[in-house]
Amino acid sequence: MTVYPLPAANAGTDPVFCESNLPQVLFPITVGGVWSGDPNVTADGHFTPSVQGVHQLIYTVTSPQGCTNMDTVQVTVAPPAAPADAGPDSLICLNATPIQLTGSPGAGTWTGDISIGGIFTPVVTGAFVVIYTVGSGSCSTSDQATVTVVPATVVLARTSSSASMSHSLRAPRRWAVPGPGTASAETISTR
Repeated sequence: MTVYPLPAANAGTDPVFCESNLPQVLFPITVGGVWSGDPNVTADGHFTPSVQGVHQLIYTVTSPQGCTNMDTVQVTVAPPAAPADAGPDSLICLNATPIQLTGSPGAGTWTGDISIGGIFTPVVTGAFVVIYTVGSGSCSTSDQATVTVVPATVVLARTSSSASMSHSLRAPRRWAVPGPGTASAETISTR
């Protein structure tokens, strides 16, 4: 009679997921086993955290000689994460002072054409989608906003003619006027 050792079976740490209908991957330490113990887990280790509470999952490893060993994990399904809000879309001029975007709830991170802390620098024109994410894993939520960078507009200030012009045109001028006759002026002053 030959006695074979039991295979190692380590299901890994007890994970925490937020309630969701998206399957989450389980990561056992010992590979090659199958999962069971709950209707929301597949044999290959995809768990759908659709029901809040604590779920016990069983991880079973079978050796080439047919010996089996098992380990369990307690999967906690927490309430859904609070939704992230990236704030309103923004319009900014090219090369303007960088703007600070603020998402909620706080302590999130930004991705896209923006710093991780939410500073957007308008160095190129166009529409840029930025994403604000709060939490991690299945307990993360994200939202996006669009920052549109437009060319800077040159604005010419208008001043009164008496303040901006101090010369006179001293040439005879003739204008045609409706009806018979002409009109003339010897001096046109713009003061």
